[in-house]
Amino acid sequence: MSAVADAVLYEGYLLYPYRRSSPKNRVRWQFGVLLPRDWVERDGPVAVGVSGSADSWYQQTECLLRTRRPDAAVRVRVRYLQTQHKQVEAAGPDGGHRPVPSLRADDGTAWLTF
Repeated sequence: MSAVADAVLYEGYLLYPYRRSSPKNRVRWQFGVLLPRDWVERDGPVAVGVSGSADSWYQQTECLLRTRRPDAAVRVRVRYLQTQHKQVEAAGPDGGHRPVPSLRADDGTAWLTF
């Protein structure tokens, strides 16, 4: 079970995009992302799509369990990834660096802030 949880939790984090030039691979898909409530609700109530997905500020998990023994015990382990932010910086003429939304290297490689 742990291997399945690892695969779901880290989906999109461990796999580098197959081709950097493909727009769909420039942003990694994220499973179970929770956002600040003010940001989610700034344009009014959030409508849930047909698939049940929507940007959300909360998470709820429900599990059904049937036991065969009255003395059965259940152990639960909850794991989360930490917030991630990658800031691309461009070198300035004074030797310092300044934050930029994106940067293109001499070889054409694009680096994006996320």
